[in-house]
This record gives sequence, structure tokens and C-alpha cells, in this order.
Amino acid sequence: VLRDEIKMDSYPGWHAILGFVHRATNCGQHGLVLFSVMSLFLLFCLMPIFFLKFPESWVISLLTVSIVVPEWVFRLLLGRPYIFTMASLLAILFMWPRLKIKKFQHINILILTVIAALSVWIHASWYFFFLLFAAFMLAREWRVSALIAISSVIGVLMGASFTGHPILFLKQEWTHLFFVFGSYDVERQL
Repeated sequence: VLRDEIKMDSYPGWHAILGFVHRATNCGQHGLVLFSVMSLFLLFCLMPIFFLKFPESWVISLLTVSIVVPEWVFRLLLGRPYIFTMASLLAILFMWPRLKIKKFQHINILILTVIAALSVWIHASWYFFFLLFAAFMLAREWRVSALIAISSVIGVLMGASFTGHPILFLKQEWTHLFFVFGSYDVERQL
């Protein structure tokens, strides 16, 4: 049950990936759910290992959070596309020290842009990148803020264009942001 304002799929990238996996493996619903849960869980849990000098520190961090807030692990096992955005945020935060270097690095801008484009295409919440930009501005990381802003704008436009209807897509997700806070209707009321 969708609101009248929702005119297109909010997760076109994720559904395209699932469609590709379905065609490539001929798996059914169970297989697609298993793929969703496992791939996103592993992406989130393993991505920081590539950025750390001591990867075991990430494993210890995950274990500590799991002990202190056990329901947190449940959210990682839902297989929902927002986990891709969480992994994207982790990648950007682990890239932070590289972005502080004064020397201009084209590869880092490219990586940030690709992360933003994929995150928008897969999860659709493009406005999260403005929060990331604001956080770096509040931290007085001017260079990092500028790099994030440039790559995010380009990435958001690229990700939206991957949907085939960029203006409708961006507008729909913008209005969705405000409808989340405006109504407390349950599904049967919609």
C-alpha cells in the first residue's frame, strides 16, 4: 500500500540487483532474501577491514556494540537497502584521513562520487549526504566538507539519472522525507 505521492519504485537499484541475481541464478524468493541478508550484512561488516591497519579492532568494536545494544545486530540482518547506505557512510568515514591530505587526489573524489551514486540508486535517501556535509562543516573540516559536497552532488545526480526519471525520483524522495514525520497512519488506514 503506497501513498498517492509515490509514483515510482523507491529502490530501483536494489530491485535491479535482485533482478540480476534472480536471472543469473534462477533462485526463488527464499534465495533472494538469503542473498539480501547475507550480502548486505557482509558488506557492512567487512568493508572497514580494507581501511584499517589492525582489522581486529573493527571486529572488537562490532562485538562491543553487539553486547551493549543487542537489538542493533537484528537491524543488520534485515536485508534492507538502507544497510548499503550504512556501509557507504562507513567507507566515507574511513576515507576521512585520506581526504584531509592537501594534495588533490582524483581517485578519492571518484570513489566518493561512486559511493554517493550507488547509495542513491540503491537506497534512494539522497538527502543523507547533506547531513554528512553538515557534520564535517560543524567539525570545521573545510577541505573534507568541500570534497564531500562536490562528490555528493555529482553522485546524487548520477544515481538519480540511473533511475531513468531523475527529477521525479528526487522530488518523490524529498516529499517522502516530510511525509515520514507528518502522519501516523497505519497500513490499513492508507
